[in-house]
Parts: sequence; structure tokens; C-alpha cells
Amino acid sequence: MLRARWRPVTKGDAMRQCFRVAAAVSVALVAFAVARPSLAQEERNAVNARGLCTGHTIWEMAMATDIGIEFEVHLETGVPDHTWTVVMKYHHHVVSESEAVTEEDGGFEVKIMRPNLPGLDQFAFDTRDTLTGESCHGWLEAEE
Repeated sequence: MLRARWRPVTKGDAMRQCFRVAAAVSVALVAFAVARPSLAQEERNAVNARGLCTGHTIWEMAMATDIGIEFEVHLETGVPDHTWTVVMKYHHHVVSESEAVTEEDGGFEVKIMRPNLPGLDQFAFDTRDTLTGESCHGWLEAEE
């Protein structure tokens, strides 16, 4: 037989509940603040993907067709002045190898343009923080 136990709500219970709500709202606001710039940058003919790296870094990638095909990788690390190696691949072939340094806000982006090949477009990237070793990997596919 199940028995319910009742106890009166104390001032401490109310404070803990208030703290939980405040923490949840704070997390939601931070998530919105991180996502908001990327949502404004999305293009009409773009395919986008987002994810997490091996640490706390958030990555975003986009592939957009216009006159050619544009690839974009954007990282938000929260840590300024870190150097990252960035390798971008189109149809499993390396099309760009570069280094990027995080700006004051802890983020960077790399964009490249290439001729659009016929058929299914496949875009992938790999990045690594040269100081901490944190790495990111993302890929996406799109068909016109």
C-alpha cells in the first residue's frame, strides 16, 4: 500500500524553488543569446547545422548556393585569443586549410566560395584548438 506523506511548505522550500526557476531562466537566456546572432545570419538558400565540440565550444556550419556554393564555419568558444586549425571539405576533398584566432568575444568564422558541383552537396569540417586540443567535427548534405 502506498502512503503519501505531507509536509508544510517552508520558507526554505520557496527559496529553493525560486532559485531553480531563476537558474532555468538564466540558462534559457544564455541559450537564446548564443543562438540569436546565428539565426539572424541564416540565408534563404542555406542548409545549417549546429553542435557541440569535445569541450564547451558550440559550432555552426552553413552551406548556401547562389552563384557558386558558399561554406561557413562559426565557433563560439567564449575564450579570446585561441588559435584553431580549420579544415573544410567538399565532396570528401579538402578545399580549405587555415588557422583562425578567436576574437574578443571568443568566436570566429571562416567562409569560402567554390563552384557548385552537380548532385548531392556534402560539406564537412574539422577544427582543433592548438592550445587545449579541443576539437570539433561537423558535416551536412543538401540536394538542390
